[in-house]
Amino acid sequence: MLLRLRIQNFVLVDSLEIELAPGMNVITGETGAGKSILLKALEMLAGERTNGSVVRRGAERSEIEAQFVLTEELRSEIIEENPNIAEILHDEDEIILRRTIDQSGRGKITANGRLVTRGEIQHLTPLLFEITGQHESHLLTQSKEHLRLLDRFGTDDTLLGEVSAAYAAYRDAKSLLDQLRSSSGEKKEYFRRVGFECEELRSAALKRGERDQLDARLEQSANAEFLTQTGSQLLDALEGEQDGVLSQLSRMRHLAEQMVRKDPRVSSVAALLENASVQLSEARFTLSDWAASVSLDPDELENLRERISEIARLERKYGREESALIDYYETIAAEVAAWESGSLDESKLEERVRATRAAFDVVATKLTAARRVSGEKLSKLVEHELSDLKMDRARFSLEIKLRDPSEAGADDLQFLFSANPGEPLRPLNQVASGGELSRVLLILKTLLRSAAGSTLQVFDEIDTGIGGAVAQLVGEKIRSLTPHSQVLLVTHAPQIASLGDRHFVIWKEQLEDTTTANIRVLAEPERVQEIARMLAGKQVSSKFEDSARELLALGRTLGNEVATPSPSKVKSSEKAPAKGLAKTTAKTPPSKAKTAAKSSAPQ
Repeated sequence: MLLRLRIQNFVLVDSLEIELAPGMNVITGETGAGKSILLKALEMLAGERTNGSVVRRGAERSEIEAQFVLTEELRSEIIEENPNIAEILHDEDEIILRRTIDQSGRGKITANGRLVTRGEIQHLTPLLFEITGQHESHLLTQSKEHLRLLDRFGTDDTLLGEVSAAYAAYRDAKSLLDQLRSSSGEKKEYFRRVGFECEELRSAALKRGERDQLDARLEQSANAEFLTQTGSQLLDALEGEQDGVLSQLSRMRHLAEQMVRKDPRVSSVAALLENASVQLSEARFTLSDWAASVSLDPDELENLRERISEIARLERKYGREESALIDYYETIAAEVAAWESGSLDESKLEERVRATRAAFDVVATKLTAARRVSGEKLSKLVEHELSDLKMDRARFSLEIKLRDPSEAGADDLQFLFSANPGEPLRPLNQVASGGELSRVLLILKTLLRSAAGSTLQVFDEIDTGIGGAVAQLVGEKIRSLTPHSQVLLVTHAPQIASLGDRHFVIWKEQLEDTTTANIRVLAEPERVQEIARMLAGKQVSSKFEDSARELLALGRTLGNEVATPSPSKVKSSEKAPAKGLAKTTAKTPPSKAKTAAKSSAPQ
């Protein structure tokens, strides 16, 4: 769950901080007020490339910081998926991401105060949050996006990995055959390149399963480092000559003995202090014995980190994981040896191409069959969800056609759609309106999140092109995510805004030649005014205020029908700011705050 988001000197923002609630958080404001700046800031935290243009004019750098509270399950998943940053978490139940960007576009990213790379953060943040923006509706017009969504919904990762590995073997064999059949100069260039690769991989001396073993040893060593440091601190606290607990306890015992001589009634106090002294002394001896048994070799720890880093570098360079990289090395080593000995046989290479293609076809066929099964399931679910969004006569289906082999298989997928009875199913991008695309995208996101996904779902004006009763239904659909996700969304629809557990308003303020975006959370009377403004526009009458109250009352009723976060999660949102997360207060519009009940301007 995202607990706090702090932004400084970013685009129009001078300094602001918001604290999010569990459940559904909505952001509203006038058109052009800068509502999407917060979402842009999250994209920066996710490692998106940028330049110095995001730094506020007159500032040296932008700074974005987000504090996430982790469940034990999410923490375990992060450690499993991101072994390189596992030691950053230790036993922490939160993670603080921070990114700075200077005027040249350079900067740094940290996680709990430790520097991390853009690649590491891009691998981590999908587990923390997922952003669905207006532009993503247009992604539904791309067939490769259809395939990605279907695989996220119901394709086994192991099968996808098998297909990718089989394609890599086929591609490498075909490439070698093509090189053998090419001109003499091209052959020499190919074998010169793979000769360098072969030497690099030979020097690396990779072993199957080594990465897992190294990760396990690193975790043990990191634990030893933590335990020895903590144990040393504990021993110091016990044994310190002046302020150690045992020294203080000895002085306390002496004082108690003096008191007993004067008044035997305090003898029980002396006895308790004596027992405490015995217990703590035993704890000191036990801890000393344990400390002697824990081995920590700083050089070994550094060597482990360097070896893991080298393996990761080679995996990135060659685009293969450890096992596939070893397979590749064995293949090119045999090729180089055959080339150097002059024994390359074209007929044998042709046989290898046929064999690797056959192996690919077997797993690709299994993948196609699996996609057809999950595609039928997805189609039925989407049609059911469309009926809930006032499109009960709409039809949705998938069409899978065969294509040339690739690492994603041999399938070309197209979403088909029909909004009205009697109309044939046609490609979604040809027949769906903007509002229909938004609804289909929301349904897919909802279905995907029900299977797996991030702890925070962020929506940027996904209600584009819809309104009225449909907007109400879309809001309820988004609200249905809150039992298992926190939600943050920017919206123009009052029907959706009324469903929020916490409501923020953002506005722009111009002081001399500087424009600043500000944000703050609204109290209930102010929510009435903001919802009324969204309903009416500039002229807000009592009728619109009454309608706003009705919407908010309906929102509370609908919210109570959705499972609320557990008390423990709600309590976690009340934690004090973590060390390093500075507390700032967003500005309140001057003069407007006192007239919130009478004004329709954003408060």
